[in-house]
Amino acid sequence: MPSGKPSKVMVTGGAGFIGSHLVEYLLSHDIDITVLDNFSSGAEANLSFADNSGKLDVLRIDLAKDELSKKFFENIDIVYHLAAVVGVKYATLHPSRVLTRNIVGTCNLLERCVRSDVRRILFASSSEVYGHTQKVPLREDMPTSPISPYGTSKIFGENLCKAYYDEYGLQTSVVRYFNVYGPRQNYTQKSWVIPNFLCNALLNKPLLIHGFGDQTRDFTYVADAVRGTYLASILGRGNADVYNVGTGQETSINELAALVSEVIGKRVQVKHVKDRKFQIARRCGDITKARTKLGYTPSTTLQEGLEKANWYYESVLKSCFCGGNMR
Repeated sequence: MPSGKPSKVMVTGGAGFIGSHLVEYLLSHDIDITVLDNFSSGAEANLSFADNSGKLDVLRIDLAKDELSKKFFENIDIVYHLAAVVGVKYATLHPSRVLTRNIVGTCNLLERCVRSDVRRILFASSSEVYGHTQKVPLREDMPTSPISPYGTSKIFGENLCKAYYDEYGLQTSVVRYFNVYGPRQNYTQKSWVIPNFLCNALLNKPLLIHGFGDQTRDFTYVADAVRGTYLASILGRGNADVYNVGTGQETSINELAALVSEVIGKRVQVKHVKDRKFQIARRCGDITKARTKLGYTPSTTLQEGLEKANWYYESVLKSCFCGGNMR
């Protein structure tokens, strides 16, 4: 088990949504960081807060294609592996791309970590690995049966981590994120319900709900997800142990729509459309293990998180607004 704070880490996908928030958190703890990102979905603007820090090195690297030089990994204590082609909808449309890039990228990274004597890796997985599970809340020891290529790539990554621990002694920990949201999440990607709802509401467009809206999710504010990630990286046993990172609170999409209306401060139109084939009926994580083993406790309520996210999307839309009406 690592003792104390790491001095130098690597974050793959560090220019992305969750990755950039993790980088910001690590910098606030005076940790040197190397970011590897191919910028296929991440953006340099997401790391603008670190322009003058002097503690961040950003490299444009594609884990699935480019050679990973040993010099990138010198003196790295922990690798946070967040890089992935993400999104259930995108993965359903482009399964071979998602499976190939996510699995090959993870395998290449693990191999380089072993050859470079990196002591630990934190793998970012997803609640998508549980698939159609009727019993909630979901525990880490429940069977996994992903129904999407994205979820499949994540469970494969978890298994790779376990294999590299068993075979080479590479310490690994896994976090399964539950519907993370917050500032910097891509609001043009229709798979993400919260930015989609907030932006539509701000632009006086209807909130599109697939099916009856009684499907549930465990919405986790990004700062809480980042805190859980860090705790798992320094306090996890390192034997490919898995921790749910969520809130333990189940919220229906109908309830979410009503809360968005409250946060926006006006009545918003709701439109029910055809249900999606890959729709999961219920999802909520049991975070008992993370709470007792890591001391992880989410501190942001859904309303508080929506208010913070709303402020972000409102400012973004105002800066690039090209038509229509806000408010």
